[in-house]
Amino acid sequence: MTTGRQIGFHAAFVSEGIENRVSSGGNAIVGAYLSQIGLSLSAIYHLTKESPNSILWLTFDLAQDLQIDVSREDPPFSWSGDSKTTDIRSPTPKPKDASRQPSLSRGVLYEEGETVGARGAALRGDVRWEVVRESIGGAPPDPIVRATIAVPERQATTTIIFRRNRDDALPASHLIEVAFELPPEFLGGEISNLPGLIMKGTENARGDALIGASARVADRLFWIALSSAERDEERNLNLLKERDWIDLPMMYGNGRRAILTIEKGADGRAAMNQVVEAWGDDGAN
Repeated sequence: MTTGRQIGFHAAFVSEGIENRVSSGGNAIVGAYLSQIGLSLSAIYHLTKESPNSILWLTFDLAQDLQIDVSREDPPFSWSGDSKTTDIRSPTPKPKDASRQPSLSRGVLYEEGETVGARGAALRGDVRWEVVRESIGGAPPDPIVRATIAVPERQATTTIIFRRNRDDALPASHLIEVAFELPPEFLGGEISNLPGLIMKGTENARGDALIGASARVADRLFWIALSSAERDEERNLNLLKERDWIDLPMMYGNGRRAILTIEKGADGRAAMNQVVEAWGDDGAN
């Protein structure tokens, strides 16, 4: 993308008189194509969720936040009104500090046995935590926490995004988006249910569930809307900051139960503390 350029996206629609109605069939076709060219479910959701009468402007920074493979192609010169040329190429970027690479935290996918009494599975995973800034619907960029969990033995990747709710029509203080990328031969078939998220002090603790409601908004994509009641919000944010382990219970399409357990580690603790404090500072201004 060229610097300063952006691409507009909204939901597919059909015109009915003076009204434009979202077309679920059209969105399915668009989503299938975007999936074929390599976009993640989270990216597809964001690019097709805007109503027909509004536009999500995809900038270079937002494309990177959505993990869309995009490169910056700045023109070497821009023409000014007096026909003189000005070099607008960015200076050569400084090399990144190789001494500070993100570390991977630990994750475990626990799966129920195929039959009653059968031995279940405990599969090792890796968790990468990061803080990014994301703009939705043209709003100013907002800090979010993103955890990406890879379980190689299942060829499965889970992405969890923690964000503030910016939609006044949605009665939630914060949103947790959970997206699954699964291979065609995934033994569970699909993810049919994800009831919520549990915060734990240690790996083997029982933990406490965040107060909110979970909903399946698309195949392999779930939202957990956290309660906006003042006491519930305070409790939820404290749990997010203070607890070092997270359980994500789920139900496979074939009826088997599973739990994805992830560790914050140093990067996860730093990311969550940084973003929760930023949310609080912005809310106080």
